[in-house]
Amino acid sequence: MITIRNLTVGFGQQTVLKNLQLTVQKKEAVGILGASGCGKTTLLQVLTRLNKQCTGTVEVMEKDLRTYTRKALATLQQLI
Repeated sequence: MITIRNLTVGFGQQTVLKNLQLTVQKKEAVGILGASGCGKTTLLQVLTRLNKQCTGTVEVMEKDLRTYTRKALATLQQLI
């Protein structure tokens, strides 16, 4: 399960994602659609911790993403 609360990501003066709320249940398939530049890749980078410049919380399997070890993140990146 993935839970995102109040996720805000910006680059300089530009906010790419603002107060994003998202819950993905176990075994649920989700597609990310949107226009170019709307934040799809940024969201995936946050989920794999390639982009750490954000506020809010991201939990995977009810555990804060910031607490994952490098080994656990590598496994997670293969799943996403």
